[in-house]
Amino acid sequence: MPPLPVTVIRGAKPGPVVALMAGIHGAEYVPILTLQRIAAKLQPEAMRGTVVIVHIANVPSFQRRTVYYGPDDWKNLNRVLPGNASGTPTERIAHVLTHEIFDRVDAVVDVHCGDGNEALSPYVAFIANAPDPNVTARSRAMAMAALGARKTGERSAVEHRAPMTRVCRHSPPPSRYSSNARTGDDRPSQSWKQAQSRRWAQASERGTFR
Repeated sequence: MPPLPVTVIRGAKPGPVVALMAGIHGAEYVPILTLQRIAAKLQPEAMRGTVVIVHIANVPSFQRRTVYYGPDDWKNLNRVLPGNASGTPTERIAHVLTHEIFDRVDAVVDVHCGDGNEALSPYVAFIANAPDPNVTARSRAMAMAALGARKTGERSAVEHRAPMTRVCRHSPPPSRYSSNARTGDDRPSQSWKQAQSRRWAQASERGTFR
């Protein structure tokens, strides 16, 4: 299994630890570019807390340009969390992400875009029925902050309607998706997607900074 490219930026003051993750699907290039830009712009002396950046979660898929699935076992990394240390290559990657990244942070932001064969409208998703309502509230606050970074007039990512408000209501247990990987305990998480283009790389950067 190839090394996982990770950058850790620790701020001058103590605070929460947040993971930003891209490339869980290897052909989703906008988030990968976004997090490279984020890493270059963060200023530790002005930060409170720590940012853990996973630049490409699914390196085999990225290297071999596969859509959705890992090239060695044809499994979707975003469907096999929390993974298996003795499983297939994709399951082993999921296990590393779960125990070496997710277990060590206070919140997870999983940044996506349309995969190599997709065109979609931007949205932010979070688990609206986490076992702990405080986790749901914190996740929603993160999602709304990301939306606040977008220009007025761009398509709204969260519609204030139940039960599906562009707010994904996956069942938390057992975890299979990155967006609900840690909502079973005390960690908020969210996933947000947009189209593959330079414009949306810039929008993704603004939203992630929020």
